[in-house]
Amino acid sequence: MAAPDTMVATQRLAVAARRISKRYGGTRALAEVSLEVRPGTVHALLGENGAGKSTLVKILSGSVRPDDGEIEIAGQLAVLDSPAAARRRGIAVVHQELSLFPLMNVVSNIYAGSELHAALGWMQEGAMRVELSRTMAALGWSIPADLAVGRLTLAEQQMVEIVRAFHFHADLVLLDEPNSSFTDVESKALYDAVRRFRAKGQAFLLVSHRLDEVMAIADEVTILRDGRVVHSGPAAALTVADAVRLMVGDKGTPRVVERASSPQGPVRLAATALTSGRLRELSLSLRGGEIVGVAGLEGAGVQELFNALFGTRMLDRGTIELDGKAFRPRSSADAIRFGVASIPADRRTEGLLMNRPVGENIVLVVLSRLKTALGTVGDGAIRAFAQRFIDRFRIRVRDADVEVSTLSGGNQQKVVLAKWLALDPVVLLLNDPTRGIDVGAKAEVHQVMRELAAKGVAILVWSSETDELLGVCDRIIVLGNGRQTAELDPVRTGRQDLVMAVAGGMAA
Repeated sequence: MAAPDTMVATQRLAVAARRISKRYGGTRALAEVSLEVRPGTVHALLGENGAGKSTLVKILSGSVRPDDGEIEIAGQLAVLDSPAAARRRGIAVVHQELSLFPLMNVVSNIYAGSELHAALGWMQEGAMRVELSRTMAALGWSIPADLAVGRLTLAEQQMVEIVRAFHFHADLVLLDEPNSSFTDVESKALYDAVRRFRAKGQAFLLVSHRLDEVMAIADEVTILRDGRVVHSGPAAALTVADAVRLMVGDKGTPRVVERASSPQGPVRLAATALTSGRLRELSLSLRGGEIVGVAGLEGAGVQELFNALFGTRMLDRGTIELDGKAFRPRSSADAIRFGVASIPADRRTEGLLMNRPVGENIVLVVLSRLKTALGTVGDGAIRAFAQRFIDRFRIRVRDADVEVSTLSGGNQQKVVLAKWLALDPVVLLLNDPTRGIDVGAKAEVHQVMRELAAKGVAILVWSSETDELLGVCDRIIVLGNGRQTAELDPVRTGRQDLVMAVAGGMAA
């Protein structure tokens, strides 16, 4: 762990939360939570999904008002009754769920509400671009400044959120799962930048489920469980195993699913010479009972592959067969009819109806199965069907009628998984399936993947976490510049080997 900067010797606090409590109806989100973040430090906030982390971040960012407690900034009481008030007090936030304007370009998104103007009122676009290029250089990234944000990938959009927070030159930056859709290379660039800014005295409150990364960069750690602080102290005094035990409490350490191959059946999906967008003559096959990982950096063709198999991107050339028959989906509805399910990385815009109940979201793609002889679907049938999956995935929700938007990010991801697994697919495409999910829920998702494979489902998975691919997949194909550059056996492949293979693939 990197040693804190010498500025930490001062007792001045960037932000201190004192006895913060918050309830949503009958649900207690936070109970007398206290936390102190000092300048020039990275303070990690850990806990399972639903532990209260995001609620605390929203309170500190001015998006939510606490029921009780107080907040001090630089030793003075502060009222953070809006995000603007928090920004004025030197707090910037990168939320797990993106809050960008898709039709506006990168520059306009980053400077929204804080544009640079000349004395006569003219907007200084040139000056904004120069300042933006400096911030990006400090972060080690490059994003086209004039491109509409809606045309960027999810990882690039997440980068825009982070650049916007750093652009404010805030005293405290709240990072809520900032790299949940990043590859290892992109995550390293982010944390290198955090270390540089920390050395200049900037403070960070970091929420992340990537515990190895957290423990490598954090100076202090606070752990929440069921809305209460169960531990707070130096990161150096904790191991990852200690942190997990404190997070889960009496439930015990989540069982890590061993990577053990299921009996593999015949080829379920065969793709030959796929060419579309970045894809170049790519061929692959998936057998029933097999979990195949896809590894590749941004631009390698991973997203084009998933989109082509799910019918959301047309092929220029190539053929696909599903269970030995021609399969050329022209839409996602086509793919679903043939038993192909796809779980997207961006759950809010692609995976969920945010203002609808949990039950409606879970049954969305299987409504026809619940219809009565008269062609209607009763509320009771929806609740009963959805409850099975709520219980199976341990979705923290009072009942199936609760609106999805009120759930934590991890629980929203579980609803997406439940919706598609309700389809009983023959081929399952998983695009970063455990993004933003805590260690316990992640083990549960891996277990479900193994159960599905044991039933003959063919699974193709991309993950932003190298360890996940190595831990759950039967084999891994590496993509680079739209082509397969390697195929690896996870049993004989180390983490560094996979990272090198991915980097080498893009250079090929």
